[in-house]
Amino acid sequence: MDLVLDRSQELADQVASGRTAVVGLTYRLAEGSVRTVASRGLDLPSDPAAPSATAAVPDSR
Repeated sequence: MDLVLDRSQELADQVASGRTAVVGLTYRLAEGSVRTVASRGLDLPSDPAAPSATAAVPDSR
């Protein structure tokens, strides 16, 4: 995620201005879940003990 922002000045500028956010996710396909591991441009809890944001992954069958 940081590499993408380092290599794209346009994207980094949009994140800095609040127009765009970049989010790193971990997918658990067997469980059908997604966990946020890092973000830039979003107000997410920074406390490691706080529960992470999760979302259901649609079934692609």
